[in-house]
Amino acid sequence: MDANSPVPSERTKSEAASLWTKSERTGGSDWINSEGTGDPDSVQRSQSERRVTVISSCTINEETLRAVQARSCTWGFGKLLRSSAGSEQTYMFSKQVARISSFWSHSWRASIRQKITTLLYVYNCRAAVFFSLIVAILAAIFVNLGYLTGQACFSTDCLAHSDCGSGQYCARSPITGDRCMHEALCCGGGAGLKSIDGQCTVNCDSTYRTAPFHLWPLILGACCFIGLIFWWQPSEHVFLDKVCIHQTDLVRKQRGIDGLGGFLYNSNRMTIFWDASYFSRLWCVFEIAAFFYLHGPKANIEIVPITRGYIIVAGILINIARAAVGEFTAFLLSSNIGYSLEHAVLWFFGVWCIHLSRAYARDYIHMKEQIASFVPKDADCFCCTVGHKLPSGAPISCDRKAIYAAIRTWYAGGLEEFQQVVRTSLHAKVQAGLGSLYSYSDALLIGLPTAFVHLSAGRMFCLTWTSAKYYFPTFAYTWLGIVPMMVALISILSIVAHAEHARWQCDLFKSVCLSIPWAGFAYGAELLRSHDIWRTVGLGVLYMIIASVMLSARFFSLLLAYASPPGRVSLPEDKA
Repeated sequence: MDANSPVPSERTKSEAASLWTKSERTGGSDWINSEGTGDPDSVQRSQSERRVTVISSCTINEETLRAVQARSCTWGFGKLLRSSAGSEQTYMFSKQVARISSFWSHSWRASIRQKITTLLYVYNCRAAVFFSLIVAILAAIFVNLGYLTGQACFSTDCLAHSDCGSGQYCARSPITGDRCMHEALCCGGGAGLKSIDGQCTVNCDSTYRTAPFHLWPLILGACCFIGLIFWWQPSEHVFLDKVCIHQTDLVRKQRGIDGLGGFLYNSNRMTIFWDASYFSRLWCVFEIAAFFYLHGPKANIEIVPITRGYIIVAGILINIARAAVGEFTAFLLSSNIGYSLEHAVLWFFGVWCIHLSRAYARDYIHMKEQIASFVPKDADCFCCTVGHKLPSGAPISCDRKAIYAAIRTWYAGGLEEFQQVVRTSLHAKVQAGLGSLYSYSDALLIGLPTAFVHLSAGRMFCLTWTSAKYYFPTFAYTWLGIVPMMVALISILSIVAHAEHARWQCDLFKSVCLSIPWAGFAYGAELLRSHDIWRTVGLGVLYMIIASVMLSARFFSLLLAYASPPGRVSLPEDKA
């Protein structure tokens, strides 16, 4: 916690501590039932005053302070997050802790699929990418060493086919030098693998498809990524309301709800899983108010739009499918059919990604406007929507009054001061934390399967020091140049054409039309790739520079100002 951060007053903490102690001594009955036998208004007023004292104190007893390991929340594709209903069993996933690493702030109205996928992105993606790349690199090395099938390069300095062993031919290549290669590569291996005498040692019509299987980097890398993205075990202790607050015992549930400030006080950071309904939830507003109050302007708040994480993880998986379809078809049938199918899947991915990115762009604009025009009184809460009565008819105290009273206790200027804090401090954190629709690193993540494909193709370069100067520029040209350019184009098209058509069919057709120039660039960029190493390097560096600029926060701000000037912003309806 920041040394200059405000903290609850000692008097308030002392009063709250006595209430916690008294509640433990009475078994908690006084937590939901006020003392005395006065008139109903007096009883309700006494109960509300007690709640305000506890909530505004931001204190919590040791028994109530609990957290759950993130692995329990991500396991089984987020089984715990598929509904807001809790039970004794879900409560048992949590345990008493001294500190909480991350307080998860979210709305249960958000898309469950997107929220769960974003959790996988936040907690599992980094490990999945790192280890899958390591596995793919090792697989490529093992293929070239002959430990896995697919070895293409053998002895060097051959002068004739007779210098090579069985099933090999002498290839003349400016990339690898004259050396013995697998005979199947003579049939369609390209200009860099031509026979030394212009003649192949086998009948290509019958032998081309007998090339040994070599796609181990793609297969093993993809399997490693999929396994880790779904089953990595993050050990961080986090707060998830339905697990850390008892949902069936009314006394313990009320303790947990009123002790939310205590959970926040003992949290190192807050992670906001944002969607369009977030600021409409009163308790979400309270969590932001409490965290800013407790931790000051330097509060460690991470804002994660759930649509962004969903697009990145789903994009990687779709690209894995695209690479697998193309490469396996090329291996089993022919390269022409394989690459045609790969481009077809790529175009489908473009339509899907542009359509979803346009929705994300609308949400992003909506989020910025929500923060810029934030008014706490606009948020709703459950108790007010049900007339402060449970289905059984029993009365319940008003959360809104207790929360507003707590905020007025924390901020000298009341709700107006808190409103200004959100509009300034939170806005600055959004700018610093998100920057743009997608970042350059996001583009590299989405293009991860491209790296697997190039590692699979590395067998034909033999991975010698001589061939490295040809192989790595080609590798970088695609993964570090073309892929980020394609993601940058998606970002630009999505912002410029973010407006939603009234009819979903027309809106989808709009995304299809936008994907045509995008797919055209992808195809054209492949055609521009040359065997001339310096031309490849030059184009790759140019693409990297342009993509870095187009994916920068500064460029994004200018584009956003152009695409959505005041009075012309087209926002989606809040479907929550």
